[in-house]
Amino acid sequence: AVSADPTASDLGQLLYAEGARASIYISLVAQRRTFGSLIVGLEREVTSTEDFEIAQELGDQLSIAFENARLTDVVHSQVRALDILREATLHLTSSLVLQSILDTLLDYAIELIGADSAHIFLYRNDELIFGSAFFGGAHQHEPFATPRLEGMTYAVARSGEMIVIPDVNEHPLYKQWQWGGAILGLPLRVGREINGVMTLAHAQAREFDRAALR
Repeated sequence: AVSADPTASDLGQLLYAEGARASIYISLVAQRRTFGSLIVGLEREVTSTEDFEIAQELGDQLSIAFENARLTDVVHSQVRALDILREATLHLTSSLVLQSILDTLLDYAIELIGADSAHIFLYRNDELIFGSAFFGGAHQHEPFATPRLEGMTYAVARSGEMIVIPDVNEHPLYKQWQWGGAILGLPLRVGREINGVMTLAHAQAREFDRAALR
């Protein structure tokens, strides 16, 4: 888009102060999603389509560079995740001590997901029993809170299905306990048997991307 009035926006006013007399606005698009915009200030009026075509070409090149950088980050993240999973497998299979296994599992899960806190509860005879916890920057010997019978952790244990809650304040399972964060509940199973539940929580509401869930 071409703006004849470069002072129509706050940024336009800044460009005008630097001598711009016209502005060209280009949307930056990657994977059919607009992720930003390019604004070019001109010291003269736009008299032909050539200025716009040059700005558009620059915008297209910026979009390609952005997408290439994003894909590179994705590859690096995948390689890092595979390295962490490999290390976790080696550590988890090197011990027969249950507590060591649970603590190690939480360490690697937190590193992979970037969670602020995590818990593991073992599921025995329809009851959740504390296994391991990490919050406040260290392993803990008791949970931050006891699982509620109608809460998320029991819901995961009973259903055997993963539960993803990007904002606990907007989810019915946390109607009576709103703390403003996000939480992920994962069943720990062998075959069809549910042996426990692992929860990973963030102090702030956020979306869990596909890579994190995988």
